Amino acid sequence: MKESEEIISFYLKFEDKEEIPNFQPGQFLTIKLDIPGQDKPIVRTYSLSDYSEKCEYYRLSIKGEPAPNGLDVMPGIASNFMHARIQEGSVILAKPPNGKFVLDMQKSIPTVLISNGVGITPMISMVKACTLVNPTHPIWFVHGARDGNFHAFRDEVTELAGQNPNLNVHFRYSRSTPEDTGKYQSVGYVDAALIQELVRQEAEYFLCGSPSFMQSIIQGLKESGVPDSRVFFESFGKPMKSVS
Repeated sequence: MKESEEIISFYLKFEDKEEIPNFQPGQFLTIKLDIPGQDKPIVRTYSLSDYSEKCEYYRLSIKGEPAPNGLDVMPGIASNFMHARIQEGSVILAKPPNGKFVLDMQKSIPTVLISNGVGITPMISMVKACTLVNPTHPIWFVHGARDGNFHAFRDEVTELAGQNPNLNVHFRYSRSTPEDTGKYQSVGYVDAALIQELVRQEAEYFLCGSPSFMQSIIQGLKESGVPDSRVFFESFGKPMKSVS
């Protein structure tokens, strides 16, 4: 299913149709792909981008990665193979869900989910889980995108906000178009100043996105007095906790 100009979602079920174990919101799936022309299988990790109380499938929402401009580097082998070759009925080898970048929905401290681009994928899982399991928990969902064509899951998050009065949503577009009118809250890039403006209380912060995006916000939060123990981020599929 196409989610944006760059992101396609794949819905995975067990080949033998057995019951699918649930996972913690924010975890990832490790898959192994046999890609023609490659000497060995390609292993990648992708965040699980959905959540339900009874798990009926694993959803991976994958961005096709083009070759970087001006660099002699191949485009994303795994992501482009998934986009071009994986279809209904395809079989993919996968390990059970894993990862420590997870949301504890029973904590009383408010949660702030901050993302840009494809970094939205674990945040979708977290915000859906919180709305289902603990809807009284205060949560902010802040996401940055180029414009509406590059904004995945906008309708899903907007619908959740309509169901959950404790969910505060802010979409910021860097290059909004006339067609985007009424579908975002501000123009520019998501930064620490915006977060401080929106969240005026103690909270835990979860970040996922491009390295420069996360580094800037982590530094900004630190300068505003947020302790490292309340800032968590995920980079390139590896769960990490911010350090001094």
